[in-house]
Amino acid sequence: MKHNFELLLAEFVGVQSGLVERLSYQFKVDELCFGVPARGQIELNGYHWSFNKHGLGVKFVASNGDVVDCHKRLDMPQYFDAWRLSLYFSSKDIKNVLVCGKKVGVSEREIAKSLVELSRLGTIINGEGDELFRLS
Repeated sequence: MKHNFELLLAEFVGVQSGLVERLSYQFKVDELCFGVPARGQIELNGYHWSFNKHGLGVKFVASNGDVVDCHKRLDMPQYFDAWRLSLYFSSKDIKNVLVCGKKVGVSEREIAKSLVELSRLGTIINGEGDELFRLS
């Protein structure tokens, strides 16, 4: 199956933003996660998501096995990085994605290169440090 990287980016941002929004209904979500409990559950799009707070982030695991780990900047759910995407794609059993028509693996290193390439093309915007990006 061919997985378009740009479509998957939009999907990921939608899921991550939805999870943080749901979490924000119940708890104070800020950059440092002070108001978020150590663990809990929320529901999004018909799936139950368990969450565990760690360091400056929160890891969400869906009942279907999908994983979204906002390991930093929980207060900015529109942002993503190579590590988050690699973890998400792997949890969905995606082995390769199409980036500008080229088949690319989903390791953190390969995704990082793809993010830089898409940033140069203006498809995504580099923000909040060199590692974080958002859709343009």
